[in-house]
Amino acid sequence: MGSKPRVSIGMPVYNEELYLEQALQSLLSQSFTDFELIISDNASTDRTGEICLTYAAKDPRVQYSRLKTNLGAVANFNRVIQLSSAPYFFFASGHDDRHEDFVARCLEILEHDSSVVLCYPATRWREPDGHLGEIMSGQLDTRHLRSQAARFRTVPWGLTSYNYPLYGMMRTDALKKANPIRATVASDIVCFTN
Repeated sequence: MGSKPRVSIGMPVYNEELYLEQALQSLLSQSFTDFELIISDNASTDRTGEICLTYAAKDPRVQYSRLKTNLGAVANFNRVIQLSSAPYFFFASGHDDRHEDFVARCLEILEHDSSVVLCYPATRWREPDGHLGEIMSGQLDTRHLRSQAARFRTVPWGLTSYNYPLYGMMRTDALKKANPIRATVASDIVCFTN
């Protein structure tokens, strides 16, 4: 890659062979293509590494690195943040699918309104039979809250849809200022209140 990409995708993985190819394909098939995909393999013991290397060989946007020992999920999440170089960032798991316009639509919103730091879409579970379930509820808007204490009181009630906002697109500088993901209960809530 020549110039810096517009978006960094951080994919911390560990033993994700079951759905990894589907997840990678949904990212690499995005309508917006100016991104880097940073995969940090936390010493997987299944075919995760083999699958990632295959995709890295086919697409120059994919950067794969494997840790020699498992550092734990928190360290692996923080690692992909630190390896990112673009002004926008989002986490991707090795088992989630993204709509083909996910990157384009989130980027459009973030670039249109400088007060937006995080943009995330509606989310649906994939049922065991393969069908998509109902759209999960929950919306998180803390732009009007000036104090960290006020955000901390608001965020847990706005996150009725689990931790899906953590997988939305963020301004990289804001994410890095929010401190690393911490080894604590509800680390996503702590991150969003900074």
